Amino acid sequence: MHSSEENHASIQKKKPRLQVCIVGPPNAGKSTLYNRLCRPSRRRPALISPTAGTTRDTLQAEGQLGGLIFDIMDTAGLTRTAQMASLRPIRADVILFTLDGRERVTRSVQEWARWLRQSYLSSSNDDTRILVLCNKLEHMTTHRDDFDEHWHEWLSLGLGEPLAISAIHGDGLTDLAVILGEEHEKRMHLNEDTAKQRSHDEKDEKDEGDDKPLIMAILGRPNVGKSTLVNTLFGAERVLTGPNPGVTRDAVTIPWQWKDHVIHLVDTAGIRKPQHTCKSHSYSANDSAWLEEQAVQDAWRALQFSHVAVLVLDANARQLTQQDLRIAAAIVEEGRALVVVVNKMDTLLEEDYSVRNLEKDVRDHLESRFPMLRKTPIVVLSALHQNSQDIQKALLPVIIRAEQRWQRKITTGQLNQWMAEIQKEYTSGSDFPKIKYMVQTNTRPPAFVLFTNHVPANDSYLRYLTRHFQDTFELYGMAVRLFFRTSKNPFVSPSTTNKSARGGSGLGGRAARQERKVKALKSGETGKRRRRTKRK
Repeated sequence: MHSSEENHASIQKKKPRLQVCIVGPPNAGKSTLYNRLCRPSRRRPALISPTAGTTRDTLQAEGQLGGLIFDIMDTAGLTRTAQMASLRPIRADVILFTLDGRERVTRSVQEWARWLRQSYLSSSNDDTRILVLCNKLEHMTTHRDDFDEHWHEWLSLGLGEPLAISAIHGDGLTDLAVILGEEHEKRMHLNEDTAKQRSHDEKDEKDEGDDKPLIMAILGRPNVGKSTLVNTLFGAERVLTGPNPGVTRDAVTIPWQWKDHVIHLVDTAGIRKPQHTCKSHSYSANDSAWLEEQAVQDAWRALQFSHVAVLVLDANARQLTQQDLRIAAAIVEEGRALVVVVNKMDTLLEEDYSVRNLEKDVRDHLESRFPMLRKTPIVVLSALHQNSQDIQKALLPVIIRAEQRWQRKITTGQLNQWMAEIQKEYTSGSDFPKIKYMVQTNTRPPAFVLFTNHVPANDSYLRYLTRHFQDTFELYGMAVRLFFRTSKNPFVSPSTTNKSARGGSGLGGRAARQERKVKALKSGETGKRRRRTKRK
C-alpha cells in the first residue's frame, strides 16, 4: 500500500500541481490548517500561538491530502482591505477563505469577501475557486447550533456554501479532499493542452540537469538587514521589513531561479543572545518572548537543512560581535559552507575607511577566532541603496561557487598524490604519523579519513594538514573534517596487549621485565625456581 502511494505521488509530480492559498482574518487557524495539510516529509511548520498576527509572511510548501499532492501557501492575517492587494500577484487555483466558525460575520469579513469576488470571480478568464472554511468547529455535535445559527450569514458572503472543519483535529478534511480532487481533475481536462506543454517543458528541464536546488539560509542578528537583502535579491517586496527588530518570525522559503540555477532563499528571524529569549516552553503572559524563542529555533532548523549559510553583519560594528561569533561557530559545527555579507556599508561616512579596510578587519577577526575559515568569501554591500542586479552579480556567483566547493568529490588518486607530496615536504619523525592512504567518506560537508600507523600527539600536525589541504583543493569557507584511523599491528596479539597492560612481557614491556628481575634477585630466587614454585 505504501509503495502504491509513492508511485501515485511520483506520477503526480509530472503533472501540473494544484495551487492552494489560505487567506483569512487573524487568529482563524490558518497556520494550523497549513501545518495539517503540509506533507510530513517536506514539513517546516509555521509558528502557532493564541496571539493574533503571529504569521507575518507568506509561507509555501508541498501539501498532501489523501492521494492528492499540491502546492500550498499560508498568508498573514488580513487586518485591512488594502492588505489583500498583495495577494493578487499570487497565482492560486483554490483559495481557502478560513474563518472562525464560532464568531458572527463582521463588516471586515464582508469587505474581504467582496474584494475576493471582484478580484477572482468577476473576470471570465480567472477560474479560481474560493471555498469558505468555518474552522474551530470541533465535534459538530457540540457546535452544531452555532453553525446553523450563522449559516445564512456565511451564505450572504456570495462565495458558496461554507464547509465546517477543525484544523487541529482534522474534522471535515475528507470533504475538503473531495473538493480539491474535483478541482484538480477539472483543470486537468480543461487545460489538457497546457498541461502537456508544461509537462514537456518540465521533462526538458529534467533532461538538462537533475540538480537539486541550492538552499541558502540567511542568518544574523536582529535588524542587520536580512529581509531587505532578500527583497533586493528577489527584486520585489516578498517579505516584511521594518526599522524595528523582530519583524521576521517564520523561516520563509522563496523558490527562485537565477539564470540556470534553482535557488531557495530562506529568510530567518534575528538570533539574539540566549539570555534575551524566554526559556519556558509553555504559554505565558509574555507571549512575545515565547514567539521569539520559537522563531530562533526555526532559524536553527533552517540552518540544518541549508547548503550555504549567509551570515549578515552590520558594517557599523566593523568586525564580528560576540553573537556573530556564536552564529559562525554554529555554522562551522553544522558543517555548512559560509559566506559573509557585510551590510549597511552606506552608513559608514568616513572617507579614509574604504571597502577594502572593512573587508580586511572582518577577515582578520574571523580568521583569528576560526583558523579553519581562512579565505572565507566576504561581500560588502548595501541592500537598501543598491539595485537588484548589482547585488545579484556580486553575491550569487560567490554563493554558487561556495556550494560547488561544499559538495565537491575528490578522487582517491588525487588524495593519495597530495598525501605523497605532504610527506615529502613535512619533516618526518617518530612523533608524526606515517600516512598510508586517504579516502573521502562523505560530501555535503566533505569528510576524509587518513589511515596512519598512529594518531599524532599534538594538534600542530593536524593544523598543518588542514591548511595545506584547503590551499591545494580550494576548500575555503568551511571546516574540513579530517579523521585519523590507525591500523592494527600484526605483531601484537590481544593476549600480549593484555599482559603489557598489566606490566607483563611483550612489546613495550622492557621496564616490567626489569622490575621482575630486580624483585627476584632481592628475594634470592631465580626466574625458573619462581615459576616452579608457582606451578606447585
